[in-house]
Amino acid sequence: MNKIVIAVSFFLLSQLVLGQSDRKINSQLKADLLRCWEKQDSVTQLFKTKEYPLALLKGETMYHLSILGGEKNSTEELILVNTQLKENLEMLGVDLKSLISTDKTPVLPEYKLLTDPMQEIIKTHLDIGLPPVKAYYDHLPLEEQNEMLRKEISKNEYYLNYISSEFNQIEPHKTQLEQLTPKLDSMQIGYQLMRKELLAVKKILEGKLKEMRENYVTKGPNGFSEAYKKVFPEIGRTVSIEKRIFEMLESEPEPDMGPGKRQEPIVYEFTDEPAMFPEGNSAMLKYLTENIRYPEVAVEIGIPSSKWYVQFIVSERGSISNVQVKGGITDCPECNAEVKRVVKSMPLWIPAKINGKSVNSWFILPVTIGLR
Repeated sequence: MNKIVIAVSFFLLSQLVLGQSDRKINSQLKADLLRCWEKQDSVTQLFKTKEYPLALLKGETMYHLSILGGEKNSTEELILVNTQLKENLEMLGVDLKSLISTDKTPVLPEYKLLTDPMQEIIKTHLDIGLPPVKAYYDHLPLEEQNEMLRKEISKNEYYLNYISSEFNQIEPHKTQLEQLTPKLDSMQIGYQLMRKELLAVKKILEGKLKEMRENYVTKGPNGFSEAYKKVFPEIGRTVSIEKRIFEMLESEPEPDMGPGKRQEPIVYEFTDEPAMFPEGNSAMLKYLTENIRYPEVAVEIGIPSSKWYVQFIVSERGSISNVQVKGGITDCPECNAEVKRVVKSMPLWIPAKINGKSVNSWFILPVTIGLR
C-alpha cells in the first residue's frame, strides 16, 4: 500500500515538474520568436532605407547607357558616311592626304567593355519578399504550442538570414555603380569629341566632292573618266528630268491670280544644307524598308534586288512633289510604282537651306532593295 502511494506521489510530482518545464520552455520560445520579429522589422526598415538610393543609381546608370547607345550609333553613322565619301574621292583620283590629316578609320571606343560586367548588378533586383505571417498558438495545449513555436522560429530565422543576405549586397552594388558613373561620363565625352572631329572631316570631304560634282555638271560628261559616272550616276539624267518636270508645270492651266503673272518656283540643286529626312538617313532607311510592299507579280517571278534613283523636289515647307523614278526593274512597272508611292507618302522633310533660309531643292535618292 505504501509502495502504491509512493508511486502515485512520484507520478504526480513528475507531472508537476514536466508541466513547469513545458511552461518555462513555452515562455522561452515565445521570447525567442518575439526577438526574431523585432530583428526582422529592424532589418526590413533599414533595407528599404538603403535600397532606395541604389534603385535611383541603377536608373541613372541605365539612362547613361541609353545615351551612350545613341552617341555610339551617331558616331558609327558618321564613320560610315565619311568612309563612303573617302571611297568616292579615291575613285575620282583625289589624294586624301592633301585634304585631311589622316585617312585611317578611327577606332570607336566600346562602352560595353565597361558595362557588360556590370549588367548582372544593374539587372539584379534586391527584394526581401514577404515575411512569414505572425502566428499565435495560445489556444493550443502547451506541448503543441511549443512544437508550433519551434517551427515558427525556424521559419523566421531562415527569412532573417535571407533579408541579411539581400541587405549585405546593397553597399557593394552601390559602390561599383558609383565607380562606373565617371567612366561612362568620360566615354560619352569621348564619343562627342570624336563626332566633332568626324563632322569637320565630313564637311571637308563633302566640299571637295561638291566641287568636283559641279565641275562635272558644268563640263561633263565628255572628257571625264568612268569613275565620275559611278560616283555621280544621276548626272546626265538631271537635265532631261528637270526639263520634263518644268514642261509638266507649264502644261498646267494658269490659275487666275489677278493682275501680274505667276512666277515659277526656284528649285535649287546645290544648297548650303541639303534637305534631310526627319531623324536622319537611318530613320529614312527604316521607313522605306517597313513601308515598301512588293507587288505579287514581283514575288511570283522572283525578281532579284534592284537599284532605283528617285528624284523629287523637297519644298521650303518640307513637302515632297514631282517624284520621278529612274532605273529600277524594267520588267516590273508595278515595283517602280510602289517605290514612287512610298516616297510620295513620306512625312514632311527638313527643307534645304541657303544662308539659313529654307528653300525648294532637288533631292536624288538611291534606293537598293531586294526581295527576301
